[in-house]
Amino acid sequence: MSDRAQLARLVGTGSGAVGRLRELGARVQRPVIGRVVLALAGVPFLGGCVSVRASRVEAAAPGSDTATVVVRVYDSVDDRDARVLSRRRAVTELFRDERGWTLVHATDEPAWQLSDLPRGRYRVQVERRIDETGRERRMASSDDVEFALGPGDEVLVEVVLKHPKRALVGTGVGVGVVVVAATVTLVVLVGAMTAW
Repeated sequence: MSDRAQLARLVGTGSGAVGRLRELGARVQRPVIGRVVLALAGVPFLGGCVSVRASRVEAAAPGSDTATVVVRVYDSVDDRDARVLSRRRAVTELFRDERGWTLVHATDEPAWQLSDLPRGRYRVQVERRIDETGRERRMASSDDVEFALGPGDEVLVEVVLKHPKRALVGTGVGVGVVVVAATVTLVVLVGAMTAW
């Protein structure tokens, strides 16, 4: 029997109707509330991708023959702005172009730097992570950045692991608001009917 048919039957059954109506209201509310929780909890995890960017901290310093690369990994743009390092174990790798990319350094530390690097073309990439069991996994998205180093240069590479997609976040919030409104309306109606 459908919920609508049960509702019609319960309203006309006398003293036992209120208890059964409350039970029906609770049954109808459960899936709706579940959708609210999923819609709102899912917003921070919608979309997104890894991004890697490089910026030159210092130009060539006179008298220095080598260069430095500094790497910082953040969970989000807000964390980057607040300088809060990532707690995730993303693997960052530094490569040097030697007629093909040669691995120079790889680590899952959120902050590291290498000095005494010879001039040349370099690349920092992020495409793997270490999971809770200590196993290496390929990330759902990856990114890299290439840059040239000259004597005395220092380059800062910043990795952001999660960039929310604004359109998707807006959609998620909109759906959440609609479902919350529907839930509130249902609760009010069931409360009014049970009081009646």
